[in-house]
Amino acid sequence: MSSAFNISQTSIWRALQAHSEKTSAVRIRDLFAADADRFARYSKSEGLLFFDFSKNKVTDETLELLLALARTADLRERSRELLLADPVSRHVSTRDDPSQPLAQPSGSVAEAKSRMRTVSKAVRSGDKRGYSGKRIRHVINIGIGGSCLGPVMVSRVLAHLGNPEIRLHYISSIDRAQTNSVLSVVEPETSLFVAVSRSFTTRETLTNVQRVRDWLSDHYGNKTAWLDHFMVVTNEPSKAFKLGFSAEQCIVLPDRLGGRYSLWSATGLLSAIYIGMEQFERLLKGAHQADRHFFSQDLEDNVPMLQALFGLWNVNFQNIHAHAILPYNYALTDLVTHLQQLEMESNGKSVDRQGQAIAYQTVPVVWGGPAIEAQHTFYQMLYQGKAVVSSDFIIAAHGRCGSENDLLLFSDYVAQTHALMWGHKNNDPQKTHHGDQPSNSILLSEISPQALGMLLAFYEHKVYAQSLIWQTNPFDQWGIEWGKSIAGEILPSLKKGKRPRRASMQSDSSSLGLIRWYRQARKSG
Repeated sequence: MSSAFNISQTSIWRALQAHSEKTSAVRIRDLFAADADRFARYSKSEGLLFFDFSKNKVTDETLELLLALARTADLRERSRELLLADPVSRHVSTRDDPSQPLAQPSGSVAEAKSRMRTVSKAVRSGDKRGYSGKRIRHVINIGIGGSCLGPVMVSRVLAHLGNPEIRLHYISSIDRAQTNSVLSVVEPETSLFVAVSRSFTTRETLTNVQRVRDWLSDHYGNKTAWLDHFMVVTNEPSKAFKLGFSAEQCIVLPDRLGGRYSLWSATGLLSAIYIGMEQFERLLKGAHQADRHFFSQDLEDNVPMLQALFGLWNVNFQNIHAHAILPYNYALTDLVTHLQQLEMESNGKSVDRQGQAIAYQTVPVVWGGPAIEAQHTFYQMLYQGKAVVSSDFIIAAHGRCGSENDLLLFSDYVAQTHALMWGHKNNDPQKTHHGDQPSNSILLSEISPQALGMLLAFYEHKVYAQSLIWQTNPFDQWGIEWGKSIAGEILPSLKKGKRPRRASMQSDSSSLGLIRWYRQARKSG
């Protein structure tokens, strides 16, 4: 495809715009009234998952136009770039089946898996012990962003499979209150810290590593005892060596593997220790099944492709710029923050892959929360507010909360998707619900490693498919790096009171004023 290609300048994009205007008065409930088979035609089953797309404002003509858009963008063929490009294929290779590989085989991935298996088995069996010889009872992840969100989410979703003799904790913030809250409930002699940083230069992670090292050294009265309480996951082991870590403590990540795509790799060491490597590999198997589906199925039967196209329809042609993730099983709560990072950090861009300005929206604001609680907080806005919000409603048939409670959850689940779509008229306008809020219903047969792996991989492929149409690069995050660089320049000003050297700061009286106020407050406090 030409580097000058602009999807918004194509005839099919203009046709979708015209179609959106033509169908603006159509309501989703009218589509159901006119088509008794709508649910059957707009739903897909794959493995342990079921997807219902029927509650989107989509007609058969809409779907045909969206599929034509995908063909215009050469989506089917270009999606296979994920298997060929480096580093694009890295996260696929981390969950590949060695006997039937999709991506280029990687010796480093196989070595990392072997190390994960060895470490997780040693901790769970008691062979791996701390400096004083006591068994590990607490495993603490030190990392931020993708080095934390993925492991946290997987471990909490699959907590029912976790080793009951191991407790998990997480340190991500540079705020010492969080670190102190963890260190106050764990014992130095029974704790293993897993430091995860791809570059091993992440300020928050390195600051917390040093804090924990000092804590362990103070406890033992020995400056090297901390070494028996650490594992490191990084792509830069040489930087870890400079801080005193040994090769035996390091598991190496594949080159340029992005954090939000890394939970399948050694970044998931915490998860592997907690649920066991056998269960962790079932997670990888589920993701691999999703990979095979994505790369083999035709557009009209391809679940992630349909997710991508319906999402794009809502964002670019229905002007819906907010998307809620609403898990009804409490175990799935952390999906929200994981998917926030996956979608917004990947496609939250204003220039295309060639650095040219993009004239259209590339990602909605992704938000949400545990849905039962949300029914008593922000659902009111969904029902009667002015904003139109699309949603993913997610639930498991076997939610592990008891048969009766599962039934109660599912009754709420279906009721809300119906009510938000259907609406309700009342003589009292304050009791009228406008409805017409589009949603996808995603159902898992069970909360299991395989089902979770498939679900997460489908979301990854959805994001990648959208990036191919929007022409974004989903594997960089230069905005975040820019913010970090400015923070690094401000730090000396806070310490020494010198005016920041950055030219843009010279006319920013707000930032300069905030720095002065902070320094004064610190002095007076």
